[in-house]
Amino acid sequence: MEKNPRANILFLTILMFWGIIYPQYTFTEDMYRVTDQEYNEVEKDCLRDYGHILRAKEGEVTIRFALLDEIREWLGE
Repeated sequence: MEKNPRANILFLTILMFWGIIYPQYTFTEDMYRVTDQEYNEVEKDCLRDYGHILRAKEGEVTIRFALLDEIREWLGE
């Protein structure tokens, strides 16, 4: 796909439309966790949290994938 920019554009377009067609699956309460500086759970509010993510500075948001975390745990890393 690196040599075909049209394929990259198509792929990104499909990903963007996923949020328009299925918004209930894009940002639900069970797919993210909000913590404070000491990693304590904080009450969730999807709209407020989305706004905070959009305005976040470098290092304020960490993106993790549960599947990758499981794989790392299985491999012992």
